[in-house]
Formats: sequence, structure tokens, C-alpha cells
Amino acid sequence: MPVLRRTSILRWIAALILCAGTPARADDWLPISPDELTMTSEPLAPAATAIMLYRQVDRDYNGPMETTYARIKILTEEGRQFADVAIPFDKRSESVRAIQARTIHPDGSIVNFSGTIYDKPIIQARGVKLLAKTFTMPDFQVGSIVEYRYKHDFAAGYTFNSHRVRGAETRHGCVRDRVAAGIRSGRTAAAGQRQ
Repeated sequence: MPVLRRTSILRWIAALILCAGTPARADDWLPISPDELTMTSEPLAPAATAIMLYRQVDRDYNGPMETTYARIKILTEEGRQFADVAIPFDKRSESVRAIQARTIHPDGSIVNFSGTIYDKPIIQARGVKLLAKTFTMPDFQVGSIVEYRYKHDFAAGYTFNSHRVRGAETRHGCVRDRVAAGIRSGRTAAAGQRQ
């Protein structure tokens, strides 16, 4: 009996290791509501060309790193500018990686981004080199939803600036915004709090 029990335990351990080693699927996006698909305007912002339906920024102070998830609904022709995504970063001390994006049409059909991501210079001066990761969403039209996510790595010792996180909703008329702080030295830290 002990040999049979040991074999069963080894099989369970092997199964757990295989499951734990499976990478997250690229299609594990948040669900889209029918209201988001059919939305044509926002009563709270009647002149809005686009509206941020959802934005989540999770911070990990141990990294330090931010993971950003954004969902923007394009309401007018002028709002099409938001199909051109730019993620700024300081090349000396930051990097942006793991960019995923997709376009969701009003009928619910989805077009995943598989194009090229460029590093575009924003500011270049003595000791400063600000770049932006830029890309254009695929198969885009008015009424579509732009959705993207990425990881933003910072140099060790970086202190987060909450104004940088909170500034985006003023451009988009944010409906829902969530900023979550990570754990540092066993304590939960408020967004932007120095430690």
C-alpha cells in the first residue's frame, strides 16, 4: 500500500506543477457589457469625443512596477485619435513591456493587435530621454472600444507619483477608475504614498 500511495502523491504533485506552470491566456480580458457596446454618448459629458470606460493601475512597490489596464469607447470621429496609443517612459530608468491590445466593434467582434510597437522620442535633451511606446489599434471605427494593458517597470527606489496616474481621466472623462497599491515591507501603501 505505501508504494501505491507514494505513486498517487507523486502524480498529484506532477499535475499541480504542470497546472501552475501554464501561462495566463492572452484572452483573459475583463468582460464587456452590452451597455458598453451600444453606448453612443455619455450624459455626464455630452460633448465627449471618447470616454474611458475602465482604468485600473496596480502598483507593486517591490518591483517597482505598475500594471495598467484601460478601456476607452470612441464616440465621435474626433475621438478616433485615441486609436493611436502612446505610453510615455523615461528610457534611463523605466521600461514598458507586455503590451497587449484589441479593438472591440459595436457588434461584439474582436480584432487583436498584432502590429508593430514603436519607440517614439518625445523629449531628448542633456541627460533626459523621454520616449513613448506607440501603436495604432487595428480595424478601428467610431463606436469601437479600444482596450489595452501593459507593464511599466521603474528603477529601484522609485517613488510613485499619483498625479501621473490620475491625470488620464481628465482627457477621457473617466467613468470608472481604480488605483490599487501593492505591498512593500509587509505593509499596504496608499497610491502615491512615500515610504
